[in-house]
Amino acid sequence: MPKFDFRTPPDSWFGKFGGTAATVAAVVSMILTSSTSHGAQIVGPGARARQDASTRHESAPLTDLSKDGHELKAAFNADRGAAKILLIVSPTCPMCRSGAQLIEDRVLAQLGGDKPKVYVVWTKKLFGDNRDAAANAESLVPDGRARHFWDPTGYLGKQYGKTLELPGGRRFAWDVYMIFDPKVAWTEAPPLPTFWMHQLGGQKPELRLDAARFREAVVQRLK
Repeated sequence: MPKFDFRTPPDSWFGKFGGTAATVAAVVSMILTSSTSHGAQIVGPGARARQDASTRHESAPLTDLSKDGHELKAAFNADRGAAKILLIVSPTCPMCRSGAQLIEDRVLAQLGGDKPKVYVVWTKKLFGDNRDAAANAESLVPDGRARHFWDPTGYLGKQYGKTLELPGGRRFAWDVYMIFDPKVAWTEAPPLPTFWMHQLGGQKPELRLDAARFREAVVQRLK
């Protein structure tokens, strides 16, 4: 079995297994469970920064999304003129959690100022996903620019499942990471991202989450 190096980005794990995100997530979950049961602690780059940030940052209130997602729409449009980052992630999926930490450590932590605006939507996708799990997962993205939402109906994942070209013909968007230009507005349906990446596998490696490329795409929209 290949060795994991948790100091490397999650997207590099695909090559070790040649499988889907679900396969990797299952393996990672097994490893994390085993490590925890033996009292081991896995620490990757930025873990100390996350811990320090968590002690300084009061958890932002977790907003419940209605079936039409109007709470997120209002926040998105209120941040007019700002570049925006939107994450749709499961609070218990190991890959989603790693992706959220990657955005925190290698994107947001390296960008000063009050922009970009960030929306982290914790969605119900796996059996253990619930509001409490989402509230606990907020600490993965403690950045003060981030707002956290709990989507119990999967509204946003279903909406973007219709408009994003997801690998494998998927119809539910999760473990996805999107960037929007400052001029983009949310009208009737959630807007298409200007740039996006994911951790769902597939035949387009250029879309797999890469922190350096994602950060550069954000910086371009902050100019």
